[in-house]
Amino acid sequence: MALKPVSDMSDAAARGERLADRTKLAKVTAFVFNWHLLGYGTWLFPIIMAVVGYTSFAPLRQHVSSASLESVALLLLASVIIGVAWLVVQMLLVTNRKTPIGSLQFDASLSTALLVGASFMAGWMMHAGVVGWWFVTPAAIIVIDAFASSHLAINNAATRRTLQDDVIVS
Repeated sequence: MALKPVSDMSDAAARGERLADRTKLAKVTAFVFNWHLLGYGTWLFPIIMAVVGYTSFAPLRQHVSSASLESVALLLLASVIIGVAWLVVQMLLVTNRKTPIGSLQFDASLSTALLVGASFMAGWMMHAGVVGWWFVTPAAIIVIDAFASSHLAINNAATRRTLQDDVIVS
């Protein structure tokens, strides 16, 4: 069966193709919009994790220098697993091709700002000698996220196809 030239297509078929294109565009736009909104709240996760660890689990409030590792090992393991799961979601958000570049920039800048804030807080707590276990895992995932998501966002934005790539010169 040979393909028909566009001029031989009926108006109904042309309208159907245009409707299919619009439907596909609406689905892609809705996905980008929802993914975009998800990116605005993910940076809060390490803060929420630290607050929940401090307020809900008494062993995690012990100072790192005074607490035995046996008393907090299971809680630390659970927080590491939760933190790694969050990092995977964060990396999927950053490496997705449909994530808008503005959202990538926002995520990278928030990750960097969160890293700076956590660094100042860690320095203050170390100076005061009050570093708690509740802060260790969230601080580690903040550091990993700041470097990894910024690196992946740069690569994601740099490898996107542009309009010039799509233009075929004959």
